[in-house]
Amino acid sequence: MAISTGPFLISPTAIQLNTNDIVAYGNRGLIYGRKSDLDGAIADFSEVIRLNPKSPSAYNYRAMTFTQKGDLDKAISDYSASIELKDSNRLPWSWRNLRQKRRSRQRHRRLHPGHSTQPDQCAGL
Repeated sequence: MAISTGPFLISPTAIQLNTNDIVAYGNRGLIYGRKSDLDGAIADFSEVIRLNPKSPSAYNYRAMTFTQKGDLDKAISDYSASIELKDSNRLPWSWRNLRQKRRSRQRHRRLHPGHSTQPDQCAGL
């Protein structure tokens, strides 16, 4: 049975046939993200990064997924990695997201000193 969301269709055998298929992992990660399977998406984007550590897109997508999970520290780390790889198509976007995540984390720390650094773990926000 194929996994489908919108224009994406991934056969489960695609990755079984080629465990180094970066495109299949990336597309499946996008599908998992759209289906709110954030752990599945992170696993697939992490596999893309393992197979191609110079993929700024994989860092961007994983950063977005970490943001959805509320893990701003990991999101910031991935946005920073993407920026270091100098993806000219996404560079301005990555900088903007990185600044937003840092501000959110700083605001949370300022409002809740000694509390978790993860805003989603705080019932007060």
